[in-house]
Amino acid sequence: MRPQRLELRGFTSFRETTVIDFSNRRLFAITGATGAGKSSLLDAMTWVLYGEVPRVGRATRQLITHGAKTMAVRLDFTARGEQYRVSRQAPSTAGARLERRLPDGEWKLLADRAREVTAEVTSVLGLDYDTFTKTVLLPQGAFDSFLRGDDRERREILTRLLGLDLYEQVGRIARDRARGASTAAESLREQIERLPLASPEDRAMVEAERVTLDTQLRQLGRRQADLDELAMQATSAGEQQRAAGEASNVARVAAKVVDAARSAIETAERERDAAEG
Repeated sequence: MRPQRLELRGFTSFRETTVIDFSNRRLFAITGATGAGKSSLLDAMTWVLYGEVPRVGRATRQLITHGAKTMAVRLDFTARGEQYRVSRQAPSTAGARLERRLPDGEWKLLADRAREVTAEVTSVLGLDYDTFTKTVLLPQGAFDSFLRGDDRERREILTRLLGLDLYEQVGRIARDRARGASTAAESLREQIERLPLASPEDRAMVEAERVTLDTQLRQLGRRQADLDELAMQATSAGEQQRAAGEASNVARVAAKVVDAARSAIETAERERDAAEG
């Protein structure tokens, strides 16, 4: 997300309408004396996006400028190549709106209720409130909490930020196919045991099929281990694409294993029928 324009009124120390233009700026710093409202600008952006602020939670009415009846914030920002405009007004919840700018310059309404706006913003940014305040806009004193926080929670945050859930998905697919191949192999072994009347040549052929299947299963296991290792080391989109390619290879190997197992089972059944006949 990149902020473009922030407009606020009646928000903490900003009694009158104040506009801050961030456009055409790749890097900027907010400076000023204590109490000048530096943190309030960040609080305003967080509130207009998610409807709450770290230092007061959802009890945001206390952020209304003393003596004012309402507060209002509007933020124009870009995300994923699209331009959006989000606004909120308190104490009324009916003042919440999220719009997306169309190629012709018109604005399309995406949501106009407080909860719906929060849900849509979460979808657009790919970050919920907790993740946003722990990674993008850390409140004062929270950076150390993130660095020293629970390992599981930090892993979930980084997984979401870097898109590493891709590896979890392809890993599940590979494991499911590996289990299917293993089941097919076990079924083949059972078929071999049911061929007491088959000729030595027939049994040797089926046994050779079983050995081939076991070899392919071991290869699949090694591929799965490689995939897990890639998931732990990946930190860029390029590595994600390579890992996806590895996952595709794993899936193809698994499919071949299943096909080989089915073929072996069919061969074993035919040999059994011939032996019994």
